[in-house]
Amino acid sequence: MILSSIALEEVAFSHIINAEGEKIQYALGQTSCGRCPADIDDVLAVNKSVAGLLEMVMQNQLILKNKMEKVLEHLPRPPRPPEPPWPPRPPKPPWPPKPPCPPEPPWPPRPPKPPWPPEPPCPPPRPPRPPKPPWPPQPPCSCESISFEVVPKAYRSNEPLQWRKCGKTGNSASPSADCTQIQVPPAGSYMVEFHLDTDPSTYFCGEAKLAAHCKGLQPVMTRLYPDICGRPSTSYKQTTARMPCSCCPPYISLFLCAQREIRVRRGRIVFTKL
Repeated sequence: MILSSIALEEVAFSHIINAEGEKIQYALGQTSCGRCPADIDDVLAVNKSVAGLLEMVMQNQLILKNKMEKVLEHLPRPPRPPEPPWPPRPPKPPWPPKPPCPPEPPWPPRPPKPPWPPEPPCPPPRPPRPPKPPWPPQPPCSCESISFEVVPKAYRSNEPLQWRKCGKTGNSASPSADCTQIQVPPAGSYMVEFHLDTDPSTYFCGEAKLAAHCKGLQPVMTRLYPDICGRPSTSYKQTTARMPCSCCPPYISLFLCAQREIRVRRGRIVFTKL
C-alpha cells in the first residue's frame, strides 16, 4: 500500500509539471497578440513561479525516494529457485598402455687416456743477491771529490732532484739558488757514484738522467740504470761522466724517470775527478 501511494504521488507530480508547462506556453503566446498582451515582466514572474514549484517537487522526490528505500528493506524476497543438479560426468577412458622401450645400443668403449707428461725439472735456485754496498762515507774536504745529499721529499717523474751540501765541498762545487743544479769544475772526467733510498711503498724502478748544462753548449745527457741492492727501496749506480770543455763551469741536474711519484728518504751523489 505504501508503494502504491508513492506511485500515486508520482502521477500527481506529473500532472502538476504538465500544468506548469501549459502555463508557460500560455504566457509566451500572449506576448505578441491577444486581448491582454504580456510584457517581459509577466514572463519573468511566470518563470519564477514555475521554478519555485519545481523546487518543491524535487524536495518531495527526495522524500519519496527515502520512503521507497525503507519499504523495500522490509519486503520479503521470493525464494531462490534451486539450481538443477549437474549431470554426472562420464567415466574417463583408460590410458592406452605405453609401448615398450627399444633396447639402448651399448656405449662404445672409451679410448684409453694418454699418460700425463712428465713434470719439468725444478729450476735451479736463484743465486744469492749481492750484499748491499755500504753507504759511502763522507769524503774529506778536497777539490778532487765532490759530495752532495738529496733533499728528502716526494718527486714526480722527470722532476729534478734537489741537493744540499754534504760537509765542505770547496768553492768550485756548490748547488744553485733553486737547489736543483750542482756546479762542478769544467773540462774533466768524473767517477759518479749515485746512492738512493726510497720509501718501500713508492720504490724506484726505472732510469735516471744525468744532464750537464754549460753556457752556449747543448746539454750532455747520461742515462743511469741503478742496480737494486738487497731490497727494492735501495738503488746504487757507479758510472763515468765527462764534463764539456768550456770556460764556464757546468751545472749538473739529475732526473728520475718513473711511472709514479717517488718518495725519497735519503740519497747522495759523489763526483770523483779522474
